[in-house]
Formats: sequence, C-alpha cells, structure tokens
Amino acid sequence: MRRRRTLAGPVVFDGVGLHRGEPCRLVVAPREGQGYLLARQGEEALVERLVTRGDERGTTLIFPGGARVQTVEHLLAALRGLDIDDVRLSFDGPEPPVLDGGSALFAGRLLEAGIVEKEEAADVYSVPLPLVVQWGDRLAAALPGRGFQVTYVIDYENPLIGTRRLSLSMTPSTFMDRIARARTFCLERDLEDLRSRGLARGGTLENAVVVGEGAILNPGGLLYDDEFVRHKILDFVGDLALLGCPLEGHFLAIAAGHDLHQALVERLRPFIVQGRVDS
Repeated sequence: MRRRRTLAGPVVFDGVGLHRGEPCRLVVAPREGQGYLLARQGEEALVERLVTRGDERGTTLIFPGGARVQTVEHLLAALRGLDIDDVRLSFDGPEPPVLDGGSALFAGRLLEAGIVEKEEAADVYSVPLPLVVQWGDRLAAALPGRGFQVTYVIDYENPLIGTRRLSLSMTPSTFMDRIARARTFCLERDLEDLRSRGLARGGTLENAVVVGEGAILNPGGLLYDDEFVRHKILDFVGDLALLGCPLEGHFLAIAAGHDLHQALVERLRPFIVQGRVDS
C-alpha cells in the first residue's frame, strides 16, 4: 500500500512561460488536504474542478471567475510522474515558467525539497473497462491493467520525426530516467504562424526542439533519438493528471495531442472506480 505524498517544504520557480513569454513566479507548497489545489488571481480550485481547454499547443485551465493558467502539462507531469499527490500551486502569472521545455527542472527541484509520506493511504483509481475516444485516424484509450502503463505512437510527415512507438510502465524512476528531460518541439515552418497568434514567445533553442525541413536546428541536436515520442508521453502524463488522482491502467495514444488527451480524461471521469491498490 502506498501512502499519499506531499513536499517537505515549498519550492519557488521563476521564469517566463513557453507561449505567452510573460514572467511568472510559481510556488509549489506542501498541502494537508488532498489533491492539486491551484491558486491564481485570488481564486482557488482543485485541478479536477477547473474547466479544461486543450489544443495542439497546450492545456489551459480556467477558474470559475475567469482566471486562467495555460501550458500546465509539464508541471503536472512532474508531480504525477513523481507520485506527489497533495500540493498547492500558486501562480502570479498566466503560465508556469518553461524552464528546460520538459519536466526535469521541475522534478529535480521538487526532489531536492524532499517528498514526505502522509498518514493517509493513496487511493489509486483503476480503469474499470476499455474506454476509447477516436477522431478519424487519431485515438486515445484507457484499458484495465496493473500499474500505470503508457503507450504512445506518433506519426509525422517530417522524416526527422517520423513514426515512433514507445511503451513504458510509469514509475518515478522511469519518469526521471526516460521522460522528464524530453523537450517540447515544433516545426520551423510553423513558427511564424505561432508567433502571429501570440504563441511560442518564450521558446528558445535551449528549451524547445525546432525541426527544419532537413535538420534539427538546435546546436546540440536531440537528447535522445526518440525525444519526440518521449515528450508526447510527458504531455500525456501531465494531461491525465487533470483527473486529480493516481491511476492504474494501460493508457494508449495514437497520433493524439492535448485535445484528444482531454477528451479521454472527460470520457474517464464518470467511470473511474476508486480502489485501494497494494504496492
């Protein structure tokens, strides 16, 4: 049986956001209550009670009074990937700092602060039956299974990204060793359009992989030959954290994205079964 986990002390992150490029101070603090409690512009709410909007470029959370926080997936992936269950997240800007473009700096600082167990057991929510969302040739699914397993398939026309598949049994060590460092990415040809729409303003070659027609533009190249699919798994873990609970099952995505991830989250909400799982 795993006990619920929180932080030993608060952690402060400062930086600009990936898309808005605006400064933000984010404080991640221990919490006696259960779940991820978000605070922005005087509003507070648990992550699962916020309105969620997703598109091909990120996940936005909307509070009842209208406050918003966008591009939360890398932060939530770090929390869920490390099995941290209970924290308060306070934002003084519209978007968490982009940091390294993945979850490694978030996760590393959280580990430095220390993770402590609480008295309460962690209720793991098990997928009770196969649940599938399919839009054309794009698919996301949740299947019953032991542990927290993620399988992701990407399929891009650009041969530098191409078709890749990766399947992992997600544990904190697996998340840190194989997923956390994978950076967000975009195609060079999309940059002008993104910036014209007010996006990618905090992106640099240090925190995002930019894929040209014939080469990776980052001076150091890729961190892994399959960094793109690893980052998609990172995004998926962060978006599944919108359910506000630890999960058990096999989660599958094919040519998906934030919009489809969130459609699967909404499909799961009424069917999630609470069950304590011995670890």
